[in-house]
Amino acid sequence: MTKAFDEATYRQDFEAINGRQPSAEELQYAKDLVDRYIVGKDDDSGVFTYHPIKRSRFKALLGSTFGCIRRGGVFLVMTPVFLTKLFFNLIGSTIGVFVIWFVSKLMLGFIFMGIVFLCDQAAFNEPEKTSGLLRDVGTFLFGERFFTYGVPNFFPHPTVDAWIIGIAIVVCAFGMTFSRYEA
Repeated sequence: MTKAFDEATYRQDFEAINGRQPSAEELQYAKDLVDRYIVGKDDDSGVFTYHPIKRSRFKALLGSTFGCIRRGGVFLVMTPVFLTKLFFNLIGSTIGVFVIWFVSKLMLGFIFMGIVFLCDQAAFNEPEKTSGLLRDVGTFLFGERFFTYGVPNFFPHPTVDAWIIGIAIVVCAFGMTFSRYEA
């Protein structure tokens, strides 16, 4: 069986698709990608046919079976490793999320006090006299004690705050455990 690039078929296909003849570069590119345009002549019939390489079904079955066994073995070996990584990443995420929570609350407090100072000078000197939107936002972010004693409450809504912190810890831990980035 002889194999050759069928330039006439390629030119017909190219013209049917693009509406023009292929350039020399496009023709050379097609010759490099001869998989579709390879033809062979069967000696006994004189008919041009294309014969793709066929893997035997036994080899395909054998490869997929051993592939599944290999993937299962890797999974069994890697499960304790990933669980250990997840455990230590949960500890690290907990520390990180709490540090970020407190630092962000402090920064929000400073920013909020700056806004109160710029918007209402009298309210800055006596926080309990703050009214309107500034008081509502401050109470939502820092609790009522922020205006009476000047002390921010880091957990003004304990249930909502706990859910936010818990979800952030789990997301960070899983992200660090299963990320492909290695330092």
